[in-house]
Amino acid sequence: MQFRTDINGLRAIAVIAVVLFHFNAAWLPGGFAGVDVFFVISGFLMTRIIFKGLTEESFSLLAFYIARAKRIIPALTGLCLVLLIFGWFYLTANDYLVLGKHVASSIGFLSNIVYWGESGYFDSASHDKWLLHTWSLSAEWQFYVIYPIVLIMLKRIMSVNAMRYTVLIGTGLGFALCVITTYKWADASYFLLPSRAWEMMLGGVAYLFPWSLQRKSKVWLEYLGLILIVASCIFISKDYLWPGSLAAIPVLGAFFILQANNNSILINNKAFQVIGLWSYSIYLWHWPIVVALAYFQVDAIALGLLASVLLGAMSYYFIEKKSRDYLKIKVALSVTAVLFCMIIYYNKGFNNRFDPMFSLAEQDVSLFDYGGDGFNSKSEDSNDLNKSVLIIGDSYSRQYLYGLSEQNIKLPYHSYAGCLIFPDLTRFRSGLEAKDCSAQYYNVIKTIADNKPKKIIFAFSWKKGIYRSGYKNGKAFLPENNQEALNELTNQLDKMIASAGVDISYYLISDTQGDLQDTSACIQRRQIFHNECDESVGRKQNKISDGLMIFASKRDNVTFIDPNDYFCKGDNCLLRKDNYPIYYDKTHYSKYGSLLVADYLIEKVGL
Repeated sequence: MQFRTDINGLRAIAVIAVVLFHFNAAWLPGGFAGVDVFFVISGFLMTRIIFKGLTEESFSLLAFYIARAKRIIPALTGLCLVLLIFGWFYLTANDYLVLGKHVASSIGFLSNIVYWGESGYFDSASHDKWLLHTWSLSAEWQFYVIYPIVLIMLKRIMSVNAMRYTVLIGTGLGFALCVITTYKWADASYFLLPSRAWEMMLGGVAYLFPWSLQRKSKVWLEYLGLILIVASCIFISKDYLWPGSLAAIPVLGAFFILQANNNSILINNKAFQVIGLWSYSIYLWHWPIVVALAYFQVDAIALGLLASVLLGAMSYYFIEKKSRDYLKIKVALSVTAVLFCMIIYYNKGFNNRFDPMFSLAEQDVSLFDYGGDGFNSKSEDSNDLNKSVLIIGDSYSRQYLYGLSEQNIKLPYHSYAGCLIFPDLTRFRSGLEAKDCSAQYYNVIKTIADNKPKKIIFAFSWKKGIYRSGYKNGKAFLPENNQEALNELTNQLDKMIASAGVDISYYLISDTQGDLQDTSACIQRRQIFHNECDESVGRKQNKISDGLMIFASKRDNVTFIDPNDYFCKGDNCLLRKDNYPIYYDKTHYSKYGSLLVADYLIEKVGL
């Protein structure tokens, strides 16, 4: 097939956008749209291969899969093997365990599903995930697997021309699905194929319905496409719901450039052609370099950019271009990498790699995890639940469950991450109401009716929650100051108490103290860096928590509980104790922190 330099140049634009965004989001706030451009290109090329083969009755599904594997897997496996070797020397047991899981999911092209499961408001920092960027490769591979099978089946029942229009209609329906799912289930929509397939299918539409244009029209269409892509990278940011309707801007930009097929100097220049050839390998290598800089706390963006290009070039010349050579060896390496990941999992990350004086026993490492780990968003009904007490909140409510369960106290709970559960307020994102959060109030009222508790504990991230909230079926609530936010918060609390029942005793647990330092990661990485981690931090003032304390003092059935009183002595607040972290990340309690604070909570609530 004829090599199209415009497509190669478009690849360069896409990878430049993504790389600049990842190294410094301030440079290109919407640079992540480059991934959407890649999807359009992939859809165009795959549709061209499949339809040409079906039309000529020469298409082989097995040959198609093998060709895709040769294109994608060798360079990906090379990166994964390097990371596994690197991790042996520089990653803690927990970090190495996670890397093994992510390597296996990336080579198995399931990483988008894995990262979706890890995503959301309560998510470990993205800069700890060395292969986070491979979610897009997994989504593409899943498309490669399903798309030709669907087209082969359609070929049996309709003409090729009818198939073309079926793809067109499917693209429109896919876009509608994307908009709906982004609005209702933003995390799933971002990572999973159903909401991304339309972007690849639109690339197919560009091939199936080529536009016949005059030279001047091609030039202007290419300009329009470039403007849409660049505008997306500059004016859109990660604060917007994505992909959703906004994804149509860069996707249409790529579509227009494919239709123009103009090859102007803007796209068909030597620099873009070289970068386009290296684009896949640059994409593979750039993100681990971003993570490495953060992991070693090195501020060297220019060096990181240079390393991304150089390693990408080496991967292209020594792996991609030789993808047909030694194919059996490369398959064996991929299988070996996956098997080694299983061994890493079985051996709990090989904690014995380090000097015993810095090692952490297996049972100790588990206490570094989030205090709500293993607890779903809602408790399951069982005979051992103490239904006289109900916990309601977000991820900051689940963090107490481990400590309580270890004291053999099992309470019913209703928790929804990142959501203040109140009668009128709900979470907003990019100015849009989160309907899933809005529905939680009615679910909670039903839970209260089912359990008939005598005591209700509210535990939220109050300050963060109120500042990202808005009115149901209304608009975002934008408080100008703490007092305005507090007034609305206490108003909603009064309404909540009135709805749930004034004869119930209510307990408000304040925001956690937290710190800017990730104490848990610091302690674990002492095994490698032999550094010292802060043991305490100065106490922070929280005007929202202070206001909640005043609110509770004026009501006979409301009690304010500040767990920071347990961890703080005067102006110093503990971050770790006996080399165990109080916090899992920067603000959520670890299992160890949950264990410590459990006794305090039991005493204050009277459990």
